[in-house]
Amino acid sequence: MKDTFTFWLMVAMRFLHRLGRVRITFTAIFLSSAAMVVALALLSGVGQAMVRNAVSVQAGHVQASWGIDHATIENVPAAARAIPGVQDVLLRSRSTGMFTNEKLPILHTITILYGVRPEAEAAKTLVPRKLLSGSYVAGSNDILLGKPAADILMAGVGDWVSFRGGDLKERRFRVCGIFATGIGEMDRLLSYGRLGDCPAESQEASVFLADGTPADRVRDDLAPLIPSSGRVQTWQQMMPDLVQLLGVERAAGNAVVFLVAAILALGISNTMYVSVSQRTRELGILKALGVRPGGVVLLVVGDAALLTLLGAALGVALGAAVVSVLRQVGGLDVSALTDMNPLFSGSSVIFPELTLRAVGLPLVVVVVAGVLAALAPAWRAGRLQVASALRYT
Repeated sequence: MKDTFTFWLMVAMRFLHRLGRVRITFTAIFLSSAAMVVALALLSGVGQAMVRNAVSVQAGHVQASWGIDHATIENVPAAARAIPGVQDVLLRSRSTGMFTNEKLPILHTITILYGVRPEAEAAKTLVPRKLLSGSYVAGSNDILLGKPAADILMAGVGDWVSFRGGDLKERRFRVCGIFATGIGEMDRLLSYGRLGDCPAESQEASVFLADGTPADRVRDDLAPLIPSSGRVQTWQQMMPDLVQLLGVERAAGNAVVFLVAAILALGISNTMYVSVSQRTRELGILKALGVRPGGVVLLVVGDAALLTLLGAALGVALGAAVVSVLRQVGGLDVSALTDMNPLFSGSSVIFPELTLRAVGLPLVVVVVAGVLAALAPAWRAGRLQVASALRYT
């Protein structure tokens, strides 16, 4: 036990003695580790921003839908809010039909009409924040149209339009406002009125969750509250394209980390080869004193492990500090890069996420890369012949 302690103490002392000689490699490990932490945190923040924007459009983190059942619709919110992690529940009715301009009946457009509770929608969803003119739904005869639909109908704020749904009844609505989210299909197809005043072919509840709450668990807890003919889906099931995009983002982050680690490994390997060459006589003396080849290999590998561990640890600390500062100043506004991207239609501000992956992956990968890079120089050091090593000058 004493001999082992003495051996590793010697490794540490020699490492500190030589740190000045490998300062370029150490600085590269330090800065690269910090950059990897910041990059992974930013990528995670981009993913979280896309999810926040997507669920705020309308769907929520979990969405339940069912046929017409007015007794059920009033019971869902209180029961759903009792599920751990649920922040809010928005109820809506839904009907598909056609709008017609009353003054120009030749002008008409297909629409999906949602009956909503305006106050609740304004607090959680995107549409109330994307008004071009007029106001959000207020009165019983108010209707909110997307700009493409309003253009087709040639209808402005204050104009009257008629709606005919599946029951073939005609209902009159006054255009109270016009919105544009930047999501083409949504702006063209969706319209909004007050819940109870709009016809209902089906009903739905959008559930919004606290950060970190598993959507799958809430879906399973919510399912018994919904009529058996209904359906409950998570945002992952409703938006598989977003799930794939997040997968690509995660793979890109991993690729960056491993690519940087591979480049670092080349530098570390070169550094260790130079180190072994410069210490040939010293290593020969150690072998002459009875240190076995395996001990010499461990000495060189331990040297590389300490170099990468210290550099990566300090780099991770710097990266974490940079991420903390970015969050404190209000995140990064990337609106200039995302103005045409519907996944950032709600907010273009990214808050870097300092996750366990962002901290742990660079640290582990860099240290492992450093150890692997040192194996070849260490093997060479272990095979040194005592006589030739002692003659080396």
